[in-house]
Order: sequence, then structure tokens, then C-alpha cells
Amino acid sequence: MNRKLAMVIAVPYLISLLLYVSTGIFIYFVKAGDYPFPGIYSSRFIFEIVLFPYPVFLGPVTFLSLVASLGFVIKLKLNKAIILGLVGSSLMGFFLIGYFIAFSTVDLVIYLYFHLVLWIIICLINLLLIIFRLKPSRNDIKIVRRTVLEFGVQFSILQVKEISEKCKIDDKTVLRVIKLMIRNHEVYGKYYSKHKLILFDYNENNLNIEKLIDTFNSYN
Repeated sequence: MNRKLAMVIAVPYLISLLLYVSTGIFIYFVKAGDYPFPGIYSSRFIFEIVLFPYPVFLGPVTFLSLVASLGFVIKLKLNKAIILGLVGSSLMGFFLIGYFIAFSTVDLVIYLYFHLVLWIIICLINLLLIIFRLKPSRNDIKIVRRTVLEFGVQFSILQVKEISEKCKIDDKTVLRVIKLMIRNHEVYGKYYSKHKLILFDYNENNLNIEKLIDTFNSYN
């Protein structure tokens, strides 16, 4: 995923999250308070006993998880964004199901359906992140390849994050392409996973400069 696409995804993610939190606060503290305390055997009573800790304790955890997920999207850290997004959206879904069970009145259900739509949007955004993580676009791969070839004849050692920042593409995609290029002898070097470093064979790359240039031109 590149920076431009990350920002396109981040905008609806942020808007949906803010609307979800604001409507959640409205439902729980304003609208739900209009109804009398339920009988001991009602579904609402069971819901409040079982899920009461959610808005007090897990609510902030859910919010912070999704905010952190959004931040990692912007930083192009897809693995962390996906994990935190799944945690947050799962807690949100659990809470939403409980509200549908507990509050079945028509006027409150209207707000809950709006809440549900926002939750679906957030889930779809996380699904998109998973898709982009598993299958990078061809354009992103080309950009990484061109950058790696360019750096391969200029530097002897680089960190993955430096190439990622230059390409404005997430580091997992960058690393995947680098490993493929080294394995296919599209660039000469070695990757050290412990330090996330690429040690380019500067001499070999410059000796085979014509071959690398032909490879470089094929990506333009």
C-alpha cells in the first residue's frame, strides 16, 4: 500500500470512528437512559449485568485500538493496523449485538441501525487492509523495484524502512519485493532479518550495471 492510498482509506476510517463513538455515547448515556430499569429476567437486565464493563472499561480500549490502527495505516504499518483494527471491530460488534438484543424499541433501533452501518464500514476498511497486505498492487511492486535498483548501485547498506520511506509504500511490501529481487538476481545483495538491513554487493552491482539498467528500464 502506498501513502496516497493510505490517506484515502484513513479519511473514511476516521469519520466512521468518530461517528461511531459519538452515537455510542448518545445511545448509552442519553437515549438508553429514557427507559425504566428492566425486570430481573429481561434480556436488557442480563445485557447490562454481563456487558456493563464495556462502556466503562472496554469502550476506551476499543476506541484506542481503532485510533492506533488508524495511526498505523497512515504510517504504512499494515500488520499492526490490521491486528488492532480486528480487535477493535470485534469488540464493537459484540457490544452492538448486545444492544440489539437489549433495546428493541423502534426509536432506539433507528440509532442502532446507523451504528451498525458505521461498524460495517469499519469492518470493510479492515478487510481492504488485509487484501492490500496479502496482494500488493503491480504499481507498488514496480516502484519498489525501481527504487531498489537505483539504491543498489549507490549504496552498500540500507534499512528496509529507508526504502519504504523513499517509496512511500508499506515496509512489508518493500521487504517482499527485495527478497524476490535478491533471489532472482535482479539485484546483488543480502538481507539480514535481525537488523532489517539490506547489504548490497556494491562491486557486483556496478560490474553488472548494464544488466541492472536493462532491468531498471523494464520497470519504467
